Amino acid sequence: MITSPSPEQAVNVLPLNAATLALGLQDTDPDQPTRVNAEPALAAMVEKLAHRPVELSTSGQRSLSAARGNWNLAQLEFSSTGRTRALRSLSGGFNAFLRAPQWRAARWALGLAIVAQIIGLNVAAYKERQSLAAKTTGVRGALQQTFPNVKVVVDAPVQMEREVAQLRQAAGSLSHRDLEPMLAAMGTALPTGQIPSLVEYADSELHLTGITLSNEELTQVNQRLQANGFTARSQGQQLWIRAAEVRP
Repeated sequence: MITSPSPEQAVNVLPLNAATLALGLQDTDPDQPTRVNAEPALAAMVEKLAHRPVELSTSGQRSLSAARGNWNLAQLEFSSTGRTRALRSLSGGFNAFLRAPQWRAARWALGLAIVAQIIGLNVAAYKERQSLAAKTTGVRGALQQTFPNVKVVVDAPVQMEREVAQLRQAAGSLSHRDLEPMLAAMGTALPTGQIPSLVEYADSELHLTGITLSNEELTQVNQRLQANGFTARSQGQQLWIRAAEVRP
């Protein structure tokens, strides 16, 4: 097959011999000789007949080159819309990136970047787990060194707080979980005119009956209580106050 840029002689299919090759190999520009492509099985024969080197070209390479062209034979009702052409262009570009030899280096670079990112994330997660484990071990060690009577550590901050509360109780000092500090904090946090009809204290929680608060008033009460280390919740005319949980 011989191709030519001339509109009168675009493609010719001729027998393979010296005469037909001479017809097709008419170099019009000495600086740019005519390119000769041949199947690998016919390359030696063509070189012998043409007396010039040839470029190997398989059917797959020719199909790929044709698929990359910007030609479009669809006309009239078969013509493609701009959106279809854009999708085909994107699909062709993606397929070329996945399979074309010239994109091999880019594919390797992308793969290495993804692998490096995954390895980096795993290393960071491992270091974070190690750091967390070290902090947990340190907290447990501090609890058992400070309170040797604690043999089994389940929740170190809660157990430490419980042990400190027991020491305060034994020494006669008050903690945030005692009644007096809660009453003092509620006295300054409740709006004017709100007086409970019943006061109960159990399990380190203060329960007030007869207190009616709107959502805005409850928010303001919690803001005042949090400054002193307490928190409150309300339901109907019931109000519960307890020490805020302290976590490391």
